[in-house]
Amino acid sequence: MDGVEIIEPPQYSVAWPILALLCLLAIIGTLLAIRLVTRWAAERAAWARRPTESDTVKAEFLRVLADLRRRFDAGEIGTREAHQELVALLRLFVRRTSGIAIDTEHLDAVRRDPELGRMGELIGRLYEPSFSLASSAQMDESLQEAREVIRAW
Repeated sequence: MDGVEIIEPPQYSVAWPILALLCLLAIIGTLLAIRLVTRWAAERAAWARRPTESDTVKAEFLRVLADLRRRFDAGEIGTREAHQELVALLRLFVRRTSGIAIDTEHLDAVRRDPELGRMGELIGRLYEPSFSLASSAQMDESLQEAREVIRAW
């Protein structure tokens, strides 16, 4: 093998491992950025969907109405007592949600208050069954209308 010269293979450049490392870092950075952006978007959407304080109070009073309904159906309280509690609950609801102190106002003032609207009308209609010994008012109808008014408030 005279005259044949063996040439060593060329050495790889240092640029290739550096380029591979940079590509790996770019991929990891992109994945982290995507994760942070999607988490931020999800948290922002969840924050926007959170219940307001008003929604929380409404839910609380709707649970109290359901309990009133349960006690009425079980015979623990009669129609008159149930209507009295319902009027008191509605007055308290207005005070808690709007700050209007109708829990001590006279019925005529409650009916005339333009801010109360349908709530004032309902409280006015519920007074008769809450004070009379015999009333034609049905507790089912009263509770249903109270739920509707609370949800719409």
